[in-house]
Amino acid sequence: PQIIFGFLSDGFTFLNRGATVVEYSFDGVTLHGDLNPADSSKSVIFNGRTEDRMWFRAPAGAGTVRVEVWGSYGH
Repeated sequence: PQIIFGFLSDGFTFLNRGATVVEYSFDGVTLHGDLNPADSSKSVIFNGRTEDRMWFRAPAGAGTVRVEVWGSYGH
């Protein structure tokens, strides 16, 4: 991974604002999905997730992802 996020919330949205595919994983090993700016997967909403970390990487270079977080805090 190139970036690891830790969350205290159970709801978040990711929107790929760049031109490069950004991959994400919940365990740092398995590829669980990607944010592809060329199709409908450019944004993803997670609500009620129990994971407290996500790993990101942009295999073809740098990427830009907007992150919005909401939900209950203090898990």
